[in-house]
Amino acid sequence: MPSLGQLDEHTLRGVEELAAQMAARMSRVYQTSVLGFEYGLNLPDARRIEHAHLHLLPTEADLRDWLSSRLAGYDITSLTELPATRRRSYITVWQPRGSGTVYSVPNDASPRIRLREVVAALDGRVTANTWDWQTFPCANLIQQTVDDLSHPANRPDTALSVPGRPR
Repeated sequence: MPSLGQLDEHTLRGVEELAAQMAARMSRVYQTSVLGFEYGLNLPDARRIEHAHLHLLPTEADLRDWLSSRLAGYDITSLTELPATRRRSYITVWQPRGSGTVYSVPNDASPRIRLREVVAALDGRVTANTWDWQTFPCANLIQQTVDDLSHPANRPDTALSVPGRPR
């Protein structure tokens, strides 16, 4: 599965609901907006392990504005509207429980836009180059995030609900 757009509608609704719940928790804990984005890379064999993932970051960075000044995009109201074709890749910027924008990019785009690097540059709290988790793994920050988001005081009364799965 190279991109979320390849998922069936039911599964995408589940991803969207789970991501919205986690984003709400992140927003409560970190007292900031949460940015969601995906680089839907539909180029076969472009990654060592073919996978799709949605980034959720507590940040005020305006990735949508940055991308809109460089690429043509169109609005969506749900992740179920992501492009399902493998002929082109896309970048989506998504506000949990809100709207999104999809930017079409060719499969062979080179160099690819490094979205984590762009968001880090737009977020004044991030120091240069620390966006690269391979160079700066920040294990202590990962542990702090797990602790922050899993602490009972930061969780709603029930666990995150996954549509179609019993609690």
